[in-house]
Parts: sequence; structure tokens; C-alpha cells
Amino acid sequence: MKKAAISAVCLAFGLLGASTGADADILNLDTSSSGGITFTETTGSGGPLEVSITSMTGIATLNPSGDTGSPPSEGYTLGALTTVTTGAENAHAQFVFPAGTTESLGVKLPGGTLTGTVTWTLIQDGGTNPQFIGTFTGTGTGDMAGTYTDIHIDLTTNSLSTILDQFAQGQTQTVGASSGEVEGVGVPGPVIGAGLPGIVVACLGLLALARRRRRALA
Repeated sequence: MKKAAISAVCLAFGLLGASTGADADILNLDTSSSGGITFTETTGSGGPLEVSITSMTGIATLNPSGDTGSPPSEGYTLGALTTVTTGAENAHAQFVFPAGTTESLGVKLPGGTLTGTVTWTLIQDGGTNPQFIGTFTGTGTGDMAGTYTDIHIDLTTNSLSTILDQFAQGQTQTVGASSGEVEGVGVPGPVIGAGLPGIVVACLGLLALARRRRRALA
């Protein structure tokens, strides 16, 4: 076998054996089973809100692996948030949190764990199911292995009786979470080049044999 032919065969096997990195997964935070989020209007419609969260638990699902669990031993736990006061609603129907509005997040699934800190940025209003938007920083193991910095997290509440910017002064309501997502967690797949050392060794062996054959024929 000529050297060029052997090189072509090795390249073909190498391409077949290589794979690109897999897309990261989305961690779904399903309906909470305990705890709650309390909203209190301090001045009147559209004014600053007082927001607090008692520790919430619920089932979590890692897509596409399908890991599920039942709290409190498996699932998610969102830590308590001491009462904070947002800014007044802005032109984008958002109530912005002050800097440093944080709480803990822990997730335990059959395939791994995730622990870290959530920093909430704002509440997106505009309906009876406002959405918390922020970032997550932490570490994971198993199916969620990795170190994560400021990846997206959101949490949507159960239905309120009134849209937030229509709360009257002094009005308060407590609801649970209906859903949420942490985007960008999961174990990356093999990268191109991973698993090729064995193929390289085999190709070198073939080249050596071909060289010996040429010498014997000469």
C-alpha cells in the first residue's frame, strides 16, 4: 500500500471517529411544591415593590437526559430571599432589583448535582405570571458537571390575581413558581480529535510495514 493511500485511509478513519462537542442542556425547574414568593406594593400602582421568597422546593428535569426527582431529597431548592425593594416599573414593564439581590440554588438529580448562587436582575411584568430574570454562578457534577459563571436563569410565578403594576398601595400576594430554566448546563460531548491517539498509532504501524515491504521488494 502506498504511503499516500495509507494516509488517506487514516484520515478517513480519523474523521469517522471524531465528534463535535454536544450542546449544553437546559435544566427545567418545575412547579414548586413548597415555599412562595411574596409581592407587596409600597406606594401605589407601578411603584416600587417589596419582594421576598421563602425557601422553595420542586421537581427538576435535565433535558434531554430526562433526569427527574421528587423534593426534598431530589429536585431543586431555591433558598430564602430576605425582603428587597425594587425600583418603580420602567418603560419596559420591568421592576429592577438592586445590585446584590441573591439567593442560593441547589439541585440534586439521579445523574448529578448543581449548587451555586442566583443573582436576580429584574422582574418582567406585563401579565398575571411575572417572570424573574437573572444569572446563575456555581458548579455541577455528573450530568451537570462544569463551572458556570453568569449563565441565564428565569423563574415564572403562578398566576396573580392582579397584574403587578396594578397592585394598589399596601396590596400583597404570595404565590409559588410555575416553571423556570437554567440554560447552558450539562456535560459537553467529545471534541474533534478525542479518541484519535489509537488511530494515529495504528497508522504509524501501517506506514512502517509499508516501508519494510518496499525495502524487501527493492
